[in-house]
Amino acid sequence: MKLNKKCMLLITAILISLLMFSGCSLAKKHSSSKSDSKTETTKNLLSSENTQDDLKDSSDDSDDNTDTSDNNDSENSVDSSNVSSAESTITPAVWEVTDTNGNTIYMMGSIHMADSDATVLPEYFENAYAGCDYLAVECDITNVQLNSISAYKQLMYLDGTTIKDHVSAESYDKVVEILKNAGQYISSYDYMKPIMWVDLIEIAGANKCGLSDKYGVDVNLINRAKSEGKEVLEVESVEFQYSLLANLSDNIQSMLFDSIAHDEIIETTIDEITSLYDKWKTGTMTAEDASESTDDEDLTEEEVKLLEEYNNILLYNRNVGMADKAIEYMNDGKKVMFVVGAAHFYGDKGILKLMENAGCTVSRITPDSETVSEMPDAA
Repeated sequence: MKLNKKCMLLITAILISLLMFSGCSLAKKHSSSKSDSKTETTKNLLSSENTQDDLKDSSDDSDDNTDTSDNNDSENSVDSSNVSSAESTITPAVWEVTDTNGNTIYMMGSIHMADSDATVLPEYFENAYAGCDYLAVECDITNVQLNSISAYKQLMYLDGTTIKDHVSAESYDKVVEILKNAGQYISSYDYMKPIMWVDLIEIAGANKCGLSDKYGVDVNLINRAKSEGKEVLEVESVEFQYSLLANLSDNIQSMLFDSIAHDEIIETTIDEITSLYDKWKTGTMTAEDASESTDDEDLTEEEVKLLEEYNNILLYNRNVGMADKAIEYMNDGKKVMFVVGAAHFYGDKGILKLMENAGCTVSRITPDSETVSEMPDAA
């Protein structure tokens, strides 16, 4: 079955989450935490032996056992001690932003699942990073405690229903088949909301591309900053990101679920992820890559409305909060390297444009020169 244009449009929108979220992937939840009691609780939550009552009880129990230690697992991140001395093979976009008072902040878009190429960043990034006292990220995913289970369970059905009660039987059967073939399905996923099934498809595609959260830009920069004594600032939080996903309307989640219920979804996901990752590595992303246009004759009026709502909730509204946070850091005189999902920077509603509208000067740093005096067209 060939994917039609409408499904391709929706799938591309879904995949932008690789460039938007740092804390909401099932893969990241399992791989960025040590095997302490709360990690085991999470794994148990998703084992085929659990019922909804188990999910409720386990979630509540975990809230009473909060551990405040860092969960930096060396097996799930790379050794960053010598990254600045290695030679980079990538040229991601990095910007210098200066306000009217002469305060400067540096910015780079992150990709949350990558390969080893992303662990060695170019010299122009290193020069900017060296002058910063702080690293700002969406959330510190190396210190995510499974008191996050209280947030995580927002993405589960704990009201006596399962996903079968919320999506069509045809779509459900097809997605289960796809996940089984990808080795990604266990029966307790039936208690998860549709957005988490979409996440599983994305993870399956990313893994087949050879991408892993182990090489994610954010996790490795966070570990590096901590080892070097730079303070890590959280622009958002894991709880905030989970809440956004959990509160997506049933109609949005059903639309996204239907869009992954196609035979060629994994292959299409691989193609889209590969394209996005290559554009991130070469610094050639554009506004069109960062969000999906709703100007398409294959979309119904209702689907256009839902896709606009999706973009507003997960991208544009967050861009405003991120830009405001960056301006706050500048007003405080903090020297910050600001690294959030790459999709947030581009377009008329992106962080760079919002900061320019606030009177800031935005310049792109390039391999060939220290800065470019004007904001690039891609922004």
